[in-house]
Amino acid sequence: MEIRLANVNDCEAILHIFDEAKAYLKGQNINQWQNGYPNKESTMEDIHHQNCYVLCDGKEVIATATIIFDDDPNYHYIENGSWLATSPYGVIHRIACDPKYKGQGLTSMFFEYAKSAEEKGYKVMIAGAGKAAHLPGMCAALFPMPVIGVPMKTSDLGGVDSLYSIVQMPSGIPVATVAINGGKNAGILAAKILAASDPELLQKLKDYSEEMKNEVVSKAEKLDEIGYKEYVARMKK
Repeated sequence: MEIRLANVNDCEAILHIFDEAKAYLKGQNINQWQNGYPNKESTMEDIHHQNCYVLCDGKEVIATATIIFDDDPNYHYIENGSWLATSPYGVIHRIACDPKYKGQGLTSMFFEYAKSAEEKGYKVMIAGAGKAAHLPGMCAALFPMPVIGVPMKTSDLGGVDSLYSIVQMPSGIPVATVAINGGKNAGILAAKILAASDPELLQKLKDYSEEMKNEVVSKAEKLDEIGYKEYVARMKK
């Protein structure tokens, strides 16, 4: 088996794998990938930007993943926040395997391939997952750098299943875990880890903490001034 960059001739095979994954997720009452995404357009875009990889058994495409070691447009806009660090980062998107090969650990080969992140100087990893939430634990087992897990909210247990799956890792394979859907705190924690050896980033974190403190003080003063009923009423507008 080999991992290689996908080309346009692989598109139909990749879409077939995605369709099978969507059907499986739907059967598990998971709403991920149930709105038409990923689709041909997003797949061709990944191929065009040379971010889409396939795992092949001979000539057959049996798994796929999007691996980005550079600027990821998904993170150009961060709601209610911004990047505190300028260090390079890597992400894995849209990883799926042909159900005929399920249970053989084949997708872990993408993580082995992505381990070149260490060689590229990446110092911390953030992994989000729902339901069984094995992604952060797998990353922690494969990568020597710190891993921060973000449990995602699910439709049936509200994300508690994701939280338990990530936080209860066996001894020797730690995953720093934030709250359900706590991506913002994961980013701040990653910045704090990096700041241990980056004085400039440390100062940015101090400035950020000061801004948060001033914001809380300002809200407290406003609350004292107008009373809680008026304050709540204005918040609802």
